[in-house]
Amino acid sequence: MSQFLGQQISFEYYVGYLPAANIIEQQFNEASYFFSLVTKYGETLEKTSKNTPVIFWLGGGPGFTSQEANWNQIGPIQLDENLNPSLRQFSWNNRALLVFVDQPLGTGLSFTSKISATDTKEAYDHLKFFLKKFYKNFEHLLENPTYFSGSQYAGHFLPYFGEQIVKTNPVENLNFKGITLGNPWISSKIQSQTISQAFFDFSIANTNQQNTNTNSTSYIKLLNNSVFRLAYSIYNSQIPTFFPFNSTIYEEFSADISKSYQQSLSYLIENDYNVLIYSGQLDPFINSAGIQNLINEILAEKFYEQQKQIIYQQGSESAVWGNYQKFDNFTYVNVYNAGEQVPADQPQASLYILTQFLKGNL
Repeated sequence: MSQFLGQQISFEYYVGYLPAANIIEQQFNEASYFFSLVTKYGETLEKTSKNTPVIFWLGGGPGFTSQEANWNQIGPIQLDENLNPSLRQFSWNNRALLVFVDQPLGTGLSFTSKISATDTKEAYDHLKFFLKKFYKNFEHLLENPTYFSGSQYAGHFLPYFGEQIVKTNPVENLNFKGITLGNPWISSKIQSQTISQAFFDFSIANTNQQNTNTNSTSYIKLLNNSVFRLAYSIYNSQIPTFFPFNSTIYEEFSADISKSYQQSLSYLIENDYNVLIYSGQLDPFINSAGIQNLINEILAEKFYEQQKQIIYQQGSESAVWGNYQKFDNFTYVNVYNAGEQVPADQPQASLYILTQFLKGNL
C-alpha cells in the first residue's frame, strides 16, 4: 500500500481469501471468504499489542460488501473521484486492528458456486468456519479484546452472531467483548412504525447531507482496475467484475428481513457484553425514533431513567456532536448532522465515540 499511496505508512495492510467449510468446495475452489486486514497505526501484525482491540466489520445489505466501509468510511485509505489515494485522518485503525469480511458467501469479493445462505442463522453457520480458519492463521490475536461491527442489516447479523459465539464457543479462547451497530435494522415490527413519519419530517432534503461522500463509487472503479486487482489478490476467474451488492443474496434473505433479532441483542446486554448503537439523526429509514423505541422495549424503565448526556466536539464547550444514554454495558448515541453512514458523515465524531466506548467511558 505504500507504493499505491506514494508514501511510507505506519501500519500494515493484508488481503486474502480463506476457503469455506465444505471440503468439496475447498477442493474445487468453489467458495471462499475475502477479507482485508489493517493493523493499528504504529503496529505490525506480528507485534500487535495484546491490548489492541480487534474489530471485525461485516457488511449489511444483506449482500453488501464490507469494502464500502473500508474505502468510504472507516478504513485508512480514501479515494477522490480520480482514484487518487490519500490517508484518512480519522480512520478507525487509529484505535484498533480492523478486519473487513465479505459475507455471506457470494457478497462482494467473496465467491461461491451456489448461494446457500438464506437467513442470518445460515450465514452464521458458514461464518463460524471462517473465524476458525482466521484464528488458525492469526492465533496470536485470540487474546485481544474482540468486537464485531457493522451497520444497517448488521443489526440482524451481529446480535445473532454474538449470541452464538457466546453460547457455542466456535473459537476456543476468543476474547469476545461485544458489538457496535450503526443505524441497525434489528426489528422490522418495531422500527417500521416510525418510517412514514420520519420521511415526512425529512421531506425537505438537507443539502449538506446530499453532498456528503461524493466519491463513494470510486472504490468500485478501483476494485475493477486490472492492475490494482492483481495487487489486491482478487480471483479474476471467480470474480471477473466486482459489484458491491449481490441482489440474489438479498432476494434469498427476503423472509429473514422481517424477522426480529431483538432477543439476541437482549441476550448480549443481559450477559454483560458491551453493546454500542449509534444512529445518524438524518436517516429517515432506519431512524433514531425507531431505534429508540426498540431500546425502550428491551430495557424498559431502566433506560428511561438514564438522562441524555451531550457529546461536545473536542476542544469546544458549545459545538455539539450529539447526545448519548448509557446503562451499564449498553450505550446509545444519537449523532447530529449524519445520515445512515455516521463514520462518513461525521468522521471525527465517529472515531471519538468508538474510542470512548472501547475505553469504557461511553
